[in-house]
Amino acid sequence: MLGLVTDKYEDLINSDVLYLLGADEIKINKKNNQFVIYQGSHGNGNAEIADVILPGATYSEKDGSFANMEGRVQRTFKGSFPPGEAKEDFVIINEISKILEKDLGLDSLKKLRAELQKDYPVILNYDSLAEINLADLDISYPGSIDHKFQLDEIDYYQTNIIAKSSLTMNECKASKQSFEKTGTDQ
Repeated sequence: MLGLVTDKYEDLINSDVLYLLGADEIKINKKNNQFVIYQGSHGNGNAEIADVILPGATYSEKDGSFANMEGRVQRTFKGSFPPGEAKEDFVIINEISKILEKDLGLDSLKKLRAELQKDYPVILNYDSLAEINLADLDISYPGSIDHKFQLDEIDYYQTNIIAKSSLTMNECKASKQSFEKTGTDQ
């Protein structure tokens, strides 16, 4: 579409321009003379290495869709509006497409969802909230042989950059860690 995506991890990391879209959970080491664009809501270490920051809306400030860990497509609804210059991710990407003269024509979330549903009709069936079978998708992840998740332990108090930045969530995590084992824990 915009020509910003490559399927080779090495090409991505070693490119002259690196566009990080909500890349809050991975650490990127900026290469010499590499131009880094960070698009996100709270800014972590990757925002610190960025040459340009595009302020995105948080998940509570935008309508959206995501696949949960069971593979179910779920919708989220805006609880408030983004502050200041922040915009929803698809709005920022649509504006960039116009600047690059590769207009995607996706000026509403409804149009974006319609395009995605056209490309992935079984997966993005919002009427039945169909399950995603990752094995049926033509995708791959760097260093991955299959598409299975393996989770050893989830820190529910620190699952995203917003929770990690929250004083309350950090207090909850500290409180949980201070409990002594009872012998009934697994």
